[in-house]
Amino acid sequence: MMVIKMINAKDELLKIVEADDILAASVIYKDGAELKKVTLSVGGNVDEFLAQLDFQYENKSDGWQNLHGNVWLRNGTWLDRAEGNASEWWEHRVCPAIPDYLK
Repeated sequence: MMVIKMINAKDELLKIVEADDILAASVIYKDGAELKKVTLSVGGNVDEFLAQLDFQYENKSDGWQNLHGNVWLRNGTWLDRAEGNASEWWEHRVCPAIPDYLK
């Protein structure tokens, strides 16, 4: 018997990053057969953005991720969605340092 693991999208994001660190975001998610988009413009209300992510989803890959998108952070890094082994998660991305030979 397969156990379905439900995840709260807002809580999942806030385990990785503090709300005050979020600069902008664009997230698309699957709600049944419907696709919905949640965005946060620079200077927008982060609490309103997070309230729209306050929903449960099945953290499994059935050929289509439940959440897609990017979250830009104030420190110049970003989060994007990754998937594999029948699950999905936020991946923290950091620009690599420029090697000395390119400076």
